[in-house]
Amino acid sequence: LRSLLTLDTDLAQNLGCLELDEEGRRLLAQQKLLGQATRIVAGKASVTSKKVDIAISKGTAPFNVLVNGEEIFQTMSPSFSVDVLHGDLIQVKTNVACEGVFSKNIDLVENFTAYPNPTKGHLEISVPIANKEVTIELYNMQSQLISSKIYPVVYGKVQLNIENNPKGLYIARIITDNPTSLKIIKQ
Repeated sequence: LRSLLTLDTDLAQNLGCLELDEEGRRLLAQQKLLGQATRIVAGKASVTSKKVDIAISKGTAPFNVLVNGEEIFQTMSPSFSVDVLHGDLIQVKTNVACEGVFSKNIDLVENFTAYPNPTKGHLEISVPIANKEVTIELYNMQSQLISSKIYPVVYGKVQLNIENNPKGLYIARIITDNPTSLKIIKQ
């Protein structure tokens, strides 16, 4: 048991989750004994038009900043800005793995929008990222229901394909707590 404890202590110390005092005894682990506080990363994020300002208040530098899972830069500063798009996932990882990850989903959309519109068939509909999936009903100009499907919301967007539909004007009804309709022009 003693050798197992030593192995776990050495591993935790190498990962930066455990500090030892001068006598080599356990002092601080990822979770302190008897359920006391856990080491964590903490901060605040303020989103403005296409930019997020982040201020990390707890955590060990350097900070690795990721957008949608891809590292974009590393910084020693606890305050920095990142250019963002609707639906982006911003993550900040500290130098100490057991501190966790600071995350922020970027929601720049207040209304539903379709792009490109007019379209040749493939389009994206931006939706508030609070939704994980949405039902979209597609109607032709004679108010006939053409399709009704549940679509996943990925990074605040839904992919819609009307490539096989004839040219014309369509209405996409997006069913949420507050349903909305969009006019879509198929070229």
